[in-house]
Amino acid sequence: MAAFSAGSAPAGVCVREGDYAVYRAGAGQLVSDEGDILFSPNRLRIGKEGLTGRAAATGLVIVSPDVTHDRRYVPLAGLATRSELVVPIKSKEVVIGVLDIQSERPNAFDESDVDLLRSLANQLAVAIENARLYEGAGQLAALEERQKLARELHDSVSQALYGIALGTRTARTMLDRSAIDAPTQAKLAEPLDYVLAQADAGMAEMRALIFELRPESLASEGLVAALRKQTAALGARHQIPVATEFGPEPELTLPQKEMLYRVAQEAMHNIVKHARATSAEVRLVGDNGRVVLEVCDNGQGFDMTQEFPGHLGLKSMRERVERGGGLLTIASAPAGGTRIVVKL
Repeated sequence: MAAFSAGSAPAGVCVREGDYAVYRAGAGQLVSDEGDILFSPNRLRIGKEGLTGRAAATGLVIVSPDVTHDRRYVPLAGLATRSELVVPIKSKEVVIGVLDIQSERPNAFDESDVDLLRSLANQLAVAIENARLYEGAGQLAALEERQKLARELHDSVSQALYGIALGTRTARTMLDRSAIDAPTQAKLAEPLDYVLAQADAGMAEMRALIFELRPESLASEGLVAALRKQTAALGARHQIPVATEFGPEPELTLPQKEMLYRVAQEAMHNIVKHARATSAEVRLVGDNGRVVLEVCDNGQGFDMTQEFPGHLGLKSMRERVERGGGLLTIASAPAGGTRIVVKL
């Protein structure tokens, strides 16, 4: 076990996430003191890329004595690998991850190394499953709290806003029918119209917020309904006209619908916060077997060649789309608006 005792063999732990084996932890010279993975690519397609991807697909231990002669090997930037050992991490015979050890020497691993890594993989499987159970319990508690909050908002704030709007409309109708002279009538109508506009905007935003707090609504009401609520809230609350084009409800999985919804939500948030736009457009349509989401605005845009360290929205969009198996394109230029397109 010279590769382990020397302490120089980089090690990585991959977790199976959808169609990818994603490195989530590691040790050795390519992991920072904070635990960040420093090599790339840090995700491999299961069954298609690298020894790690193939071990995740087959559930078999793979030993490559010399990766320079192994077509399955995917080089990792900054790593001078000559031999590699990968062991699947299984829970109830289902592969949930991969333990990957690499060495700068050829023929660095023997059967004793395989036995040791199998033992480590078994311990990792227990740790990963326990972490998932803990996370699941936390998510369930959060879901119950969100549903409770959504019910309270619907029964209290939404009803209050509805009452304000109804009373204001009644007052506005009575004013229109009164015998008051036109200048006075116009002066009295102005604050009533303001209150009515604010109540309508509040109800639109409240509908979007309640939908946001009840994630099961995406499954029951659909992606198109969710986007309608978001665009209505954007137009009512921020006075930004939003042109919409929605096709039939797309035949996608719930995670894919949630991904598109979150991307659209982040894009509309950016329009409000950064774009200084006077109009926007949101489309969700079918195109030759693909689903296309498009969000664009006529705002100030930005220089795509520059880095914006504080703006994490675009990065999170890209990560969401990649995890969902889609393609994200962003087009923008100073004073030229921004166009965000996702294709599935």
